[in-house]
Amino acid sequence: MPPEKSLFTTDKLQRCRCHCLSLTGLLFSLWILGGCASLPVDHQPELSKPSSRSMPAPNTALLAGEAPLPSPQALLTLTAAQQDDFLDYFHGEAVRPVPKHHRIRDFLHHRLAGFGYLEESLTASEAMAEHRGNCVSLAALTLALADLVGVEIRFQLMTTAPVFDRDGGLILSSNHVRSRLYDPDYEPNPGVLTLQRPHVQIDYFPGDRRGSGKMLSRDEFLALFYRNLAADALVINETDRAFAMTQAALALDPDHADSLNLMAVIHRRAGDLATADQFYRHATRLHRNHINLLSNHESLLRQLGQDAEADELVAQLAQLDDPNPFHWLDLGERARQRGSLHAALRWYGEALARAPYLHEAYWRQAIVYEELGQPDRSLAALEKAHSLTLRPDLKKSYQSKWMGLKTRPVRTTGGHDARGQAAELGLR
Repeated sequence: MPPEKSLFTTDKLQRCRCHCLSLTGLLFSLWILGGCASLPVDHQPELSKPSSRSMPAPNTALLAGEAPLPSPQALLTLTAAQQDDFLDYFHGEAVRPVPKHHRIRDFLHHRLAGFGYLEESLTASEAMAEHRGNCVSLAALTLALADLVGVEIRFQLMTTAPVFDRDGGLILSSNHVRSRLYDPDYEPNPGVLTLQRPHVQIDYFPGDRRGSGKMLSRDEFLALFYRNLAADALVINETDRAFAMTQAALALDPDHADSLNLMAVIHRRAGDLATADQFYRHATRLHRNHINLLSNHESLLRQLGQDAEADELVAQLAQLDDPNPFHWLDLGERARQRGSLHAALRWYGEALARAPYLHEAYWRQAIVYEELGQPDRSLAALEKAHSLTLRPDLKKSYQSKWMGLKTRPVRTTGGHDARGQAAELGLR
């Protein structure tokens, strides 16, 4: 794996993962409100849905070879033995009085007790065999079971606070998806207004989570699955695989901001900055205030030397309330690299306002304070960074830098000399 990229070239990606510990029991909640029109279950989604707008052509010349692409059927198909296991249970004499959508819930509950969390997005067959996966894996398995017995399923992308993580040169934000299984035998009472048909929710989290969130179609869920696979591949630098998965996601959901962002990131990391720029411009026309797109495009424009346009995006981003602390941290780092030290401190403060636990922001503050010739503030920021990090190597590093600064105070008031001493002390 190549060395970690600098903050200046960090790209932001979205993927759907439920961040939790291993399960002792999946959550299955029952809603019995009733009443909306039945939606047909499409068992054969096709990887071809035209976009209403012209999308840039991906640069396939960047690929070293054609990466294997699992079809939607491959993602959702169980082995013959797994199908038999489920169908024997579903059609068993003991469960015949149980509503069909409840039988799927009960099968998952009894057969997959102890289903453990795994960051990787597994296929339905893998998740059932290994008894683990993330929320997308669980939703895929639920979909595979529902398809076998003709029970309607829909998905809900929850509007919960995302979880942010940095992995090498990528910032990953994670959300959560859950499934709904509808009663196939429900018949509404004539003349009675009902809001939702009876259904059970299959969720990873304990407790009752009746939060709001966008309902996803089957194709939208599959596109989300492919995006997850693409992000997983990009983290381990499998660019060809990430490219193939992103193309599959775009075929199912052509205008989705996160898929377009992925395609731009892939081209940028492969060295095709022009095509990456085309994808960002196309995507931001469709999604004018999408923070990941704007932030990544701003970084690319700096790389292309188009600072004036990049500054316009920074101004636009400043008007948006981005919950991602790494976005503000990276704005600060880019400002510091341009020599705008007070602007850098302002952006670091924005990061800490959203994530006061972020030791890296205090570390960056320490660098700027040292460059400004303010050693006392630098020491205080280093102490805070040291107290917040849980990594032994970083604790040792922060302690070493603190000792170096403590024993060699900086007397200048900023400028070249202060920066030189900051570098000499290892604060850069």
